Amino acid sequence: DATGSLSSSQLSYQKNLEQYYKRKIQSMLGNALGPDKAIVRVTADIDFDRIDFSEERYDPDTVAIRSEQKILETVSAPAAGGIPGIKGGLADKLQGNLEQKQAGKLKQKKKDITNYEITRSERHVNGSIGKLKRLSVGVLVDGTYSQDKAGKEVYTPRNAEELKKLQQIVRAAIGFNEDRGDEISIVNMAFNSPAAEEKSISTIMDTGMRFAKPFSNLILAVLFIFLVIRPLLNRFILKPEPGRSENKLALEGEGEAGALEGQEVPGLEAPPPFQPLPNAHDELRELASDYPERAAALVKIWLREKQDSEGEDLASA
Repeated sequence: DATGSLSSSQLSYQKNLEQYYKRKIQSMLGNALGPDKAIVRVTADIDFDRIDFSEERYDPDTVAIRSEQKILETVSAPAAGGIPGIKGGLADKLQGNLEQKQAGKLKQKKKDITNYEITRSERHVNGSIGKLKRLSVGVLVDGTYSQDKAGKEVYTPRNAEELKKLQQIVRAAIGFNEDRGDEISIVNMAFNSPAAEEKSISTIMDTGMRFAKPFSNLILAVLFIFLVIRPLLNRFILKPEPGRSENKLALEGEGEAGALEGQEVPGLEAPPPFQPLPNAHDELRELASDYPERAAALVKIWLREKQDSEGEDLASA
């Protein structure tokens, strides 16, 4: 799991970047489709490794002249010394003809030296931390709704042309980069279909009844105590008969201290005379006659609880 290997600061940076792109897409789709018509999720793949490197490149197709040298040499014929054994005017004439021939035999030597160098480039790169490697975007869009002649809501999905335009909007919002490997997925689905709403309501009611059943049993127990048990206890409690309490109590004892008979002991009352407890069936019958509505409500609740428990037993069987 790449997320588990990130530190808290790196994870916070990733979440903030994902929320940034999500808000941009949500804002543009909200203006195009209307509020609450699109659900956007963005996942950013970020490289938090820092890589520093140096690079040298040689391009054989591109050469540059490093140095160039040109040499030009001229070689002339040796000087004429005359023809041995010939003197006078004939010698001068022959000497002139010889110089003229040798003048046409001058030599020139030309040399060009050029040194080339292959193009070489050097680059030092300091890698940045938190480089965005790839973006993955998932968009769920709602369709359109209309009413038929009966007034019933009818859902109409979006066509391929509309989905293509929405994809172009998302591409522009995130700055889509194919070389980076960005991905966009747009799916059309009904958000407010009647069947989905009925299923949602039914699920909520079932969940509420499942969690409320223990509390309903507790409430029934409390009502039973206050409406049945408490009135019975109030009737069973024996009240002392009104009258003047006797403050005199004869105490008898043996020993050296002698008898205390006839002395007054303040603060003590004589116990009331014993009365037999009433019959429980008669008491319940009298309570039902005094409170008929409460008794009927309790009977209905007990019957409903019994039916529910029997239904659960059959379902479990």
